[in-house]
Amino acid sequence: MAFSIGLLTATGIFTLVYLIEDRPQENTANDSTLSVDEIETYAENHHLKVLTDEDFQQLINENKEMKNQIEQQVSENEDEAEQEDTGTSESEDESGENVYHYVLQIESGMNSSDIADLLESNQVIEDASSLIEYLQENDLSQTIQLGSYEVTSTMSIEEIAQMITR
Repeated sequence: MAFSIGLLTATGIFTLVYLIEDRPQENTANDSTLSVDEIETYAENHHLKVLTDEDFQQLINENKEMKNQIEQQVSENEDEAEQEDTGTSESEDESGENVYHYVLQIESGMNSSDIADLLESNQVIEDASSLIEYLQENDLSQTIQLGSYEVTSTMSIEEIAQMITR
């Protein structure tokens, strides 16, 4: 118990000394004020630029304008690329049904599944598996020729197969 009282007394004494002790004041406004010349000299020596609030705000506004212009250009380019990528055009036949025209580009490394998927996604054929099955059943999947082919949704699976396996 005496030990506890001793610790409590010592803590109280240290607290009083801490609160009463004269400590030097932290930086006052007069001590840390720099002149404009000092700031400019420092900036020049460290290859920095000093901007006024107006100049800074103007840079921010210009940055926002440039960002908006770039986003608009990117959006326009994406729209154009999307239209070019699909390569699909649409028209109507005599009966009023939609006819899809597509320029199929067969490149090295493409297999019959890739080709069938492309034709299906561009609405030339309704089911990719039917073209794949036809090519496999007739041993044509290994005779697909590289090149560019104009196909339409009015063509039969057999006609498309004959065209790409000439």
